Amino acid sequence: MPRDAIDGNMWAANSRRQLVSNHGRVHMSACQTVFLSFGGNAALLAVLVLLSKSLLEKILVRDTKLFETKLKARADAEIERLKSEMSCSLESYKMQLRKSEYFFQREYAAALDFTSLARSILPRPARPDMDWWDAMDQVIETFGDIVTCLDNSSEPTLQR
Repeated sequence: MPRDAIDGNMWAANSRRQLVSNHGRVHMSACQTVFLSFGGNAALLAVLVLLSKSLLEKILVRDTKLFETKLKARADAEIERLKSEMSCSLESYKMQLRKSEYFFQREYAAALDFTSLARSILPRPARPDMDWWDAMDQVIETFGDIVTCLDNSSEPTLQR
């Protein structure tokens, strides 16, 4: 056996001899007795508090990270859902706008045709002192041309 092992065994044997008396009782100093009776539980409690604090901090950090990842995943899913919903709404509005634009163009063309037709039907002032009855006389004189113009939808203006 190495010498260090022998010396270590001797030290352990000597310290045991000091603690144990002839009758097998352990002799302790008053400080050791007070520490073991009061401080041992307090020291054990302090160690347990430190360990539980450390464990709770680790659990809290883990749960916080888990909560953050779940919250981010839910937020990302909600963002994607809203993007999809907005995209569908946008396409619907685009389609409505195209339809409205088409109808507006048709209405505009019809209004232009109607205005052109109305201008061709209404009499033009022939003289500065022309009144309503003179204008109606002119409409009656060109009534045949007006009817022809209304029948012929391809040519909205009168030939004068």
